[in-house]
Amino acid sequence: MLILTFTGALFINSCGSQKGNRITVLAAAGLKEPMTQLVEQYKKEHPKSDLILVLGGSGDLLAMLKNGKGDLYIPASDYYMKRAVGLKLVDPQTVKVVAYHVPVLVVRKDKATQIKTFKDLINADLRIGLGDSKAAAIGKLSDEILNRTGIYQKVLPKIVVRTPTVNQLLVYLKTGQIDAAIVWKELTPLLGRDFIVIPIGGDFYRKVTAGVTTFSKNRKGALDFENYLIEHRDTFQRAGFSK
Repeated sequence: MLILTFTGALFINSCGSQKGNRITVLAAAGLKEPMTQLVEQYKKEHPKSDLILVLGGSGDLLAMLKNGKGDLYIPASDYYMKRAVGLKLVDPQTVKVVAYHVPVLVVRKDKATQIKTFKDLINADLRIGLGDSKAAAIGKLSDEILNRTGIYQKVLPKIVVRTPTVNQLLVYLKTGQIDAAIVWKELTPLLGRDFIVIPIGGDFYRKVTAGVTTFSKNRKGALDFENYLIEHRDTFQRAGFSK
């Protein structure tokens, strides 16, 4: 499998040779583990298919749709899917729920004595990282969480970085450049034992939906792969996503 990086998006090419069967899947970066697994699995079961998986921020992927790129769109939040449908970039009849995202707060253990609940962010001396609200679903949701809990203005001076994908937040955490971040729950095992996970509570969850683009040149192939994802929702659940 060929892996290349372009303008913040990760392209994973299954290296098929049947261009007529090509399916370009634009998926949120936080879906990397289950999507990579399912693309590889699908390719083995359908050797004539040619799948290209593009991973990036949901907003950045939406911009690709606006440029006529992609056959199947899978953002990290139904907010972006609704925008894509509203812009007539995705066929609403094809939109299906794949899984659910749940956000959590993660904090370095050596800073854990400062914070026991989400609202302790107000007084804790932490370097906080968030997703970019214009590029990533986790960033837009983080702003909503901070605003709805009434602590955004008090936390704002502690935010030292905003990243275009949730995966980049994990890198900042692992390398010690930030002390805390809001990320998707299913990604927390990737951080190891040096972090604690603090639930945020409330109704802060997001549907992960898939939909076929209105301009797809391989609609049948895109629908087939979408149905394959639905049939294998257990792969998302094993990766930590909620049902």
